[in-house]
Amino acid sequence: MSKVHVIAFVIAAALATGCCKENTSEKPTELSGTTGLANPGNDKALVELTKPVLTCKWASYGFDSSCAAFKTWNESPRFKNGAGDATLVNYLDDTEEKVRFLGARMLSQKGSTYRKDKALATRVVGAAEKEASKVVASPMGRAVGNIDLASVGLIPQVQKMIESHSNADMREALASGTLFANREAPGVYDLFVKLARTDKDPKVRKAAAAAFWTGTPNGKHDEVCRLWLELAGDKDGDLAGHSAYHCAFTSLDGGCTGQWDALLSLIERQAKNGTVKSSFTASALRYFYDQKKATSAQKKRAIAIAKQLVENTGNDGSARGTALDFVAKQDPGGKAYATRFENDKEFFVKNAAKRIKEGK
Repeated sequence: MSKVHVIAFVIAAALATGCCKENTSEKPTELSGTTGLANPGNDKALVELTKPVLTCKWASYGFDSSCAAFKTWNESPRFKNGAGDATLVNYLDDTEEKVRFLGARMLSQKGSTYRKDKALATRVVGAAEKEASKVVASPMGRAVGNIDLASVGLIPQVQKMIESHSNADMREALASGTLFANREAPGVYDLFVKLARTDKDPKVRKAAAAAFWTGTPNGKHDEVCRLWLELAGDKDGDLAGHSAYHCAFTSLDGGCTGQWDALLSLIERQAKNGTVKSSFTASALRYFYDQKKATSAQKKRAIAIAKQLVENTGNDGSARGTALDFVAKQDPGGKAYATRFENDKEFFVKNAAKRIKEGK
């Protein structure tokens, strides 16, 4: 046999046995063990609904929202009225973060039974205590935050997690999502005031301060308004801007009317000193202007302060641009005023001036 024939024979044999055949099919999800997705107590229909999702594109934010299997999962009626809660809680025990993500995400969005079921709630909190994944932390934290902590006796455990969990993303998620459902729970309000004022993590401070927007307990409105005013002067520019915005924009219980003049004075000092670091500070002026209870004098003052903010180049560029937009819309001579900044060195300001000139 010639050398050429030998080579041909070997290749043919290899193809016949399939050693070089390309496998283009998805590897099916195999279940092993007795926990998580493999828990024998799971709703089998939900498990079958879950398996295809695990083949969807996975990234730092979770599953690709355009994946058909993920869409089917999200739209399934099987989670209605907490019907899937027990299985979803089982998912939180899985070693695969994709499975834990699905369980936590759906619990936080459509779960209901677990919120007042002591056994299920305890397991959710236990899973959150040991969660190290960045991508799972956010939905897991929201799931914990939805629990009626007082009714299931889990306030101390969750308070401890909020203050000292090793996963920074978990702490932020808990600070964002716990107060609303637990604003009347003993000790929770005081904890959030402490977090907003003194926590070591800037993201936790901002999340805690923002949580009062929907989570202020009965009888604490004035206290929260004073807290927002206090934080509007914080050295953390991002926290200061968001707090100024909350203080100016909230309409709950009539708004923070008692703090408005002091807030305007505070923003005025910041604008003059060139220490405005957030566009939310400028937005505070814009939304304050639309408050029905704001006087004509207060509104006129807000426009004057916005001009100071624009003219001081020491202030944040995006804040200056936002302030210029506000002036152009509310001041009779605002459009003409904006032409002064068509060649400003700051992109956000120059771009705002261009939009105003074009009537956009």
